[in-house]
Amino acid sequence: MNMNKFKNVSFAALLLVILTTVFSCSKNTIDDIHRTTFKWTSDYTGDPRNITVPAEGGTYKLVCTNYQTLRFARKTVDDSSVIYGEEVISTAILGKWFTAELTGNTLTITIKPNTTGKIRKLIFGIRADDAVDRVKITQEK
Repeated sequence: MNMNKFKNVSFAALLLVILTTVFSCSKNTIDDIHRTTFKWTSDYTGDPRNITVPAEGGTYKLVCTNYQTLRFARKTVDDSSVIYGEEVISTAILGKWFTAELTGNTLTITIKPNTTGKIRKLIFGIRADDAVDRVKITQEK
């Protein structure tokens, strides 16, 4: 009876190790998952998920073509997470040097001129249903 108990415990431990290994490994990075979630069109000529803004500032309009209603999920400014959660934050966020507004499937971001002499960074987490994505803004000094 003792040998059967040992076999059962060994089998359960081996199964746990195998399942943990299989489900903890993924060939997709977080960035790959984000890229397959939202389809963006934009007046920005580069990647609309990674916008580089000149020191003079500017306004950028991004339209999500595969979801009709977007909401903010989080916001990070200069590497400090200031808002995070599952709930709807708002449809507009006003910062010291930026504004961001969601209207349906359109995200409009306005960046003020940078007079700090430092590079500024901003990341918005965007949600639609169960899908998530992010838009990263880097403003030159």
